[in-house]
Amino acid sequence: MCNCVHIIFSCVSRIYKMLVQRANTTSAHAGGTSIGKERTMKKKMPQLTMKRAKEIAVKVLGSSRGLEKDERFEGAPYAVYQIPMGDFRTEIRYDIYGGTLIQVSICGPIHTSFALYDPDTLEENFEQEEIWKRREKQEAFDEWVGANGPEHCHEAVDKSWNNQR
Repeated sequence: MCNCVHIIFSCVSRIYKMLVQRANTTSAHAGGTSIGKERTMKKKMPQLTMKRAKEIAVKVLGSSRGLEKDERFEGAPYAVYQIPMGDFRTEIRYDIYGGTLIQVSICGPIHTSFALYDPDTLEENFEQEEIWKRREKQEAFDEWVGANGPEHCHEAVDKSWNNQR
């Protein structure tokens, strides 16, 4: 498997820990932001067991063959289970933004697709997926503006907007 995938998931683990710290810090201040309030974990993140991961794999994927605990996340505050399939891997975990939904991801060398499921009914939660995607886009935008500066980004947006007309 590609070494870059290991690096990416190592980064994801670090980002998760930073998000939890930021959420806890934000909730400690008066008010905070709406995103900070959503990320605040009032209770400990639920733990996913091998038995439950197998149930989820069978319900969502039709099989749990090859399911194993992902050792790269050893020591993380949450468990991740995977089913390796050549260059691809299916991961089952609680979502990193609050731990209230089950995230099932199909990870490839270039792209990752995911779906969020209710842990009790295992029905896909499309509404939360849209919120998650919007949050990720906003974070990417904020990172872009922070890295390039607001003036440069404003010029790029104006140029793109004017070219589309």
